[in-house]
Amino acid sequence: MEKMLWETLGLDHMVSPCIIAIVGSGGKTSVMLALAKEGKNRNRKVAVLTTTHIRKPPVYREVFCHMAPGTVTFFGKSVSEGKLSYPGDACYQRICGEADLVLVEADGSKQLPLKAAAEYEPVIPKGTNLVLAVSGLSALGQPGEKVCHRWELAKKIVKNEESNHKISVEDMALLLKCCYETPLKKKYPGIPVIPCLNQAVTGQLEKMGERVLEKMGTKGIVLSLKREVRQLAIVYLASGFSRRYGSNKLLEEVGGKKLFLHGLEALSTAARKVGENRDMEIQKVVVSQYKEIRSAADSAGWLSVENRRSEEGITTSIHLGIKTVPWADAYLFAVADQPDIKESTIERLICEFCDGTKGIACLSDGEKRGNPAIFSGRYKKELLALTGDRGGVVIMNRHAKEVHFVPASREELLDIDRPGGNRTKVKK
Repeated sequence: MEKMLWETLGLDHMVSPCIIAIVGSGGKTSVMLALAKEGKNRNRKVAVLTTTHIRKPPVYREVFCHMAPGTVTFFGKSVSEGKLSYPGDACYQRICGEADLVLVEADGSKQLPLKAAAEYEPVIPKGTNLVLAVSGLSALGQPGEKVCHRWELAKKIVKNEESNHKISVEDMALLLKCCYETPLKKKYPGIPVIPCLNQAVTGQLEKMGERVLEKMGTKGIVLSLKREVRQLAIVYLASGFSRRYGSNKLLEEVGGKKLFLHGLEALSTAARKVGENRDMEIQKVVVSQYKEIRSAADSAGWLSVENRRSEEGITTSIHLGIKTVPWADAYLFAVADQPDIKESTIERLICEFCDGTKGIACLSDGEKRGNPAIFSGRYKKELLALTGDRGGVVIMNRHAKEVHFVPASREELLDIDRPGGNRTKVKK
């Protein structure tokens, strides 16, 4: 899809610098990173920045620097919560004087697939040659108040004040037309505005995307980009009380070493292999109420976080893990009492999640799902809203169609539950 997008836009024949502003919702960052990757592969000097806010990448420049052909350079000023903002006019002018391709995320949407833009949005930078107006097809058939940023404004545009109104093809076409295509062409005459209907992960959604373009009466692009996971947080949950076991089972010896070390070592190996094979930053976090486990984690190169509220349930550990790495694109949660889990299985889980289109992935033996599990960053608010001791299963049940199951052996999914090494199925 990335190659098709590049060729569809005719970027092989672009002027230099080609400045593309990406606006709307439902995959702006994915579109931007796909174009950046294609530019890099075609030996272009690619600059990436924002006029609003974007997630902070592992490497970025706060001031101008020279760019080499076949590279992607992120520019921006560091702000709170792992975000970058606009680098400033002086830096922007120097970027445009050197880069072949300048990609600008020029809009915000609170990570929702659909948006109604306010009068002052989007923020198109000077010299823009092309505007891509993105919307996510996953919004279709969903309640507008849950999937549309600025829904109060959108209701007036689609002329439907009913509660729980579900987004239709006509609604999406109208919002793209009224909020982006028409006003941008009026304000910036001569700059093409191309609708991009993203998230066409099924044939049915692809057809619906084509219908949106038909309703708009314009040419555009229907596409489905693979998820770009550039920053993954692995959160090892090691704060349990082991009440059924009778003592702290995580510190008991199983198979010649303490129970928690089995998973810690498997996750470390899997993280190292994935990091070597993919352009991904992996942050490893252990959350535990136990000093010995935190010390071992520190020695192994993990971040360790003390959980002083373990009695409130596993969700306190989940919250601490997320808040330690709030900028991650995805979160892998693993429990510390599965001694038979294999690093190859964890590696496969991560790779299948990154190469797929679904927002959640977990292990399964064909009958039951089990840990570890990965959640896209778009579920961060729901994860932080969890309470008690049930964990991510609540979100899996809520978004059952978004769960991808990765095969694992039955033994890997069993946990140490009682003295003597007895294992029981992880209960969901």
